[in-house]
Amino acid sequence: MKSLVKVLSLVTVGSLPLFAQAVNPCNQNTQLTGGTTVSVTGSSTPQRIGTISGTNYSYEVWHAKDECTGTNNMTYYGASQGGGAAFKANWTQGSRCDFLARVGYKWDVSGKSYNDYEDIFADYNYTRTAHVQGSSSVAGDYSYIGIYGWVRKTSTTSTVEYYIVDDWFGNQWQLDTQPVGADQIGAGSYLSGKDYTMDGGTYKIYKHTRTNAYSIDSDNDTFDQYFSVRQTIRQCGTISVTEHFKKWEEAGLPMAGTLYEAKLLAEAGGGAGSIDYRYANLRLSSGGGGSSSSDGGSSSSTETVSKNCITLPASPVPTEPYNTCFKYPGSNEKYIGKCYVCHTRNEVDGNTCSSEWVWSGSQPYLDDNLDEGYWYDETPCEEPVRIIVNKAPLTQFSIRPSGKALLVEASVPATIVVYNLKGKKQASFNVSGSQTVNISLPSGMYFAKVHGVKTQHVRFIVK
Repeated sequence: MKSLVKVLSLVTVGSLPLFAQAVNPCNQNTQLTGGTTVSVTGSSTPQRIGTISGTNYSYEVWHAKDECTGTNNMTYYGASQGGGAAFKANWTQGSRCDFLARVGYKWDVSGKSYNDYEDIFADYNYTRTAHVQGSSSVAGDYSYIGIYGWVRKTSTTSTVEYYIVDDWFGNQWQLDTQPVGADQIGAGSYLSGKDYTMDGGTYKIYKHTRTNAYSIDSDNDTFDQYFSVRQTIRQCGTISVTEHFKKWEEAGLPMAGTLYEAKLLAEAGGGAGSIDYRYANLRLSSGGGGSSSSDGGSSSSTETVSKNCITLPASPVPTEPYNTCFKYPGSNEKYIGKCYVCHTRNEVDGNTCSSEWVWSGSQPYLDDNLDEGYWYDETPCEEPVRIIVNKAPLTQFSIRPSGKALLVEASVPATIVVYNLKGKKQASFNVSGSQTVNISLPSGMYFAKVHGVKTQHVRFIVK
């Protein structure tokens, strides 16, 4: 908290609270220092996976064990600098070695597609090795920089490896100022007539099927690849990830399976080069992508339930900082008797809703941020639980308010699991027939998934 007070003393001119202005990632180009290095070597250690302490991010560094003989490295800078997801990577290989380094969100919650999460955004700024004219020594014949991830297959759709490509390193035939194309992705992969504009640029869509290739499931798999390639390359900016997913579906490319991950990526097909993300931040924001509070044509009902908002200061930080409400602890008459939750709109430079100072209740910073609408949103201290029933008839399962609890009915034995938006399980219980379930959930949106009754689920909100 002491370091925060020092920063505030420098930026509160005119009562401007900390992070009053949105961060422009293209202005975040300070060279970062330190960090933790993870390496992959030959066929003995071809993959390293882990989480970044103090963040919601995970990392993965991987290379093809049958192609790469040396050591390739990734260094993540940690929660306290560069937006929390910043990293650098370097590779020194021959002309043939597929190397990937990535940091971001990993979910892999069974049955949860991208529609079950809030909209995903990625802010970034990096420097990289420059293209060498007439040479493939930087990153081999192909490379991709942008957003990367996987979607698991369903009974009717294939596993998907996806890319949103904003930049690359070029190769011996093509400059890095020209975008990646079908020569790198695969012959006949371009979807003509499906171009679209997003985040200030035009993107082309490509689809390619890989066979006998590495996937998240095996070393010899068949799956589809989706690419959206920006036609004017850039090395800083914001990627509206969820909106790209929607464009793929509009183009006939299904994204219905379990969303495995969404990460900022650097991939090189060989050579010797490097990349340095000086700013990297992924965030979830309401306004679409599964965060809407109602479904057109759905039915709903409301019942008021008591909500246990905590009292500040809170130590340790609540285990669910994005869903926990608190009662105003100060003496300002405007806020006495009101309750608040931390929002994500001002998260930057390692400061998140998980930061200790957010829950300290310290004055005058709490009042300053409330006055200006930063960090905290008001929420009722007595909450309606709104049950939103999906359009599809729930013939074997229903859930509705019953006093201050939920009444769950199932015509066959089933297990009900309640998840929050981040895919973390909040509650689980078995039902057969009619059962009243007492719930105690912080404010937020939840999904009740029914295991044992195919495709049955209900979305509900605790505001």
